[in-house]
Amino acid sequence: MEQHKKTTMADDLTTLRELPAQIKVWIESTIEYQKMKMIELIAINSGKTVSILVSTVCWAIAALFLLTSAALGLGILFKSNFLGFLSITILLFIMGVLMKSLRGNIIEKPLINSIISNLTILDEDEEETNNNII
Repeated sequence: MEQHKKTTMADDLTTLRELPAQIKVWIESTIEYQKMKMIELIAINSGKTVSILVSTVCWAIAALFLLTSAALGLGILFKSNFLGFLSITILLFIMGVLMKSLRGNIIEKPLINSIISNLTILDEDEEETNNNII
């Protein structure tokens, strides 16, 4: 048979008196944990943002050289550099109009879905960590 430890009323009062201090420690540690998670999130997102920015700049420079080469090539074909650059400009204008008209489906919705999925992954990781603590 199990033997139960008998507690006295004094023990219960002592436990009740210690409870606010324990709650305060728990709240402070939870706040510190959340601060650390925010710092980690900021660091991860900053690193991703910088790498995306560098990559985007490299792609933009490559696209600029590619478009210049295409315009010069078309200029040779049309025997006029003006017509070569004009044809590339018209092509880019048409692409810009299409992107603007389709931006909700092509750019905004996938970006929003990506952000939401990243946040839910972070929430699941945090929930798993909290379950392991308890």
